[in-house]
Amino acid sequence: MTHDLLSDDINLLFWRLSVPAVLGMVAASAYQFVDSLFVGRWVGVDALSAVSLSYLLVLVINGVGSLIGTGVASILSRAIGENDTQTLGSSYSELLLLSAGLSAVLIPLVLFAARPVMELLSKEQGIADLGVRYLHIIAVGIPFSVASSAISMAIRAEGRIVTSVTVVAAGAMLNIVLDPIFIKVLNLGLRGAAIATVLSQIISFFICILWLLRTHRLGKKKTRIKQLPVILGIGSSGILMNIMTLIQLAFVYGMIGKYGDDRVIAVLGTCMTFLNLVFIPLWGISQALQPMLGINYGAGQLRRVNQVFQAFSRRALLVSILIWCVVELFPMQLLSWFIEDKDLARNGVTAFRLIFGMFLFYGFFITLITLYQAVGKVKNAILLMLGRMLVIFLPALLITSNTMGITGVWMAFPITDAIILLAGFISYHSFRRKYLLRDYQSF
Repeated sequence: MTHDLLSDDINLLFWRLSVPAVLGMVAASAYQFVDSLFVGRWVGVDALSAVSLSYLLVLVINGVGSLIGTGVASILSRAIGENDTQTLGSSYSELLLLSAGLSAVLIPLVLFAARPVMELLSKEQGIADLGVRYLHIIAVGIPFSVASSAISMAIRAEGRIVTSVTVVAAGAMLNIVLDPIFIKVLNLGLRGAAIATVLSQIISFFICILWLLRTHRLGKKKTRIKQLPVILGIGSSGILMNIMTLIQLAFVYGMIGKYGDDRVIAVLGTCMTFLNLVFIPLWGISQALQPMLGINYGAGQLRRVNQVFQAFSRRALLVSILIWCVVELFPMQLLSWFIEDKDLARNGVTAFRLIFGMFLFYGFFITLITLYQAVGKVKNAILLMLGRMLVIFLPALLITSNTMGITGVWMAFPITDAIILLAGFISYHSFRRKYLLRDYQSF
């Protein structure tokens, strides 16, 4: 597979890697989507609002998995290109060590933060109580969720996309089967959705461990403690995106509390859930892109890195344009998947269209972040993400919401996206001229 990524036709590799990667992302994203879908239709709007609000802490959990997975994936793929056997032999042991350590910190954090976070975000005590019960169950699955997510990212970094998909899909499919049983048949409601998710994550984790043992990827080389800060440093851009999203949603929920009501939270939660859904093909393409960039970069084939990025980013851009067209043309129909109250769904159309206003260019932006992560230039990715949130979004949100009310809350999204996409385009062309058009020796 390594030889293929270094020499095979890029167009052929795109289809060979992207299709299974997209399927893998469908499976990875199924947990939150399926919970929201079943809860919204079978439990009610209050429960859907609770799941939406709890997503802020779920983002932290997912971010820790991304932190570890992004760091190990970047190091692993470049080590393959460099034929660095020490790194190849110790990476998975280091991944598991980090997963255990960070999960030990994360579990009490989520348990203690659940109540104050939910009460801060919701004026309705009933919604806050539902969210706390949901999060307390979700916390049980944190070690399994973090480790399995990171392992699947590392497997993809080796170019083993199909294996990664299989590992993730097994847990996701189990969640789809268990959700109706625990929510509807056993009549456990929102608690049933959380239990189904945790059981699925546990199964997914043990499938990962069995694969690692069967392929002798554990204990091949001594674990290097000094490598752990390197992994965390590179992976910081992975968790930063989740943290920035958390901050963004926290401020948006605050403005909704000021200018709207808790029913609007269900609208925003639905928009965020659907945003995660339509990001799936883009994340899938980026996951297929990562090993190609990392392995070729490690092998010193910088011009091929540039060719690969351009080929993948053009296709990702086309996908984001097609999704944008569907979202902007059929917002009411899409919202009705989750919200049975037609009046509430109708009132959410404006929010839906504005939040997705600049999505058509996101195919380029996602692949750009992947480029920076894959070659270890995380400062570029961090600057774009921090700039998006701290420099652009928060000031825009304060200005537009104070002048336009709840509509202004939604307006902050496309304004921010337009500015940061332009900054990303300028950043890429500067990076391309500086690094990717030179010979390896001059770099």
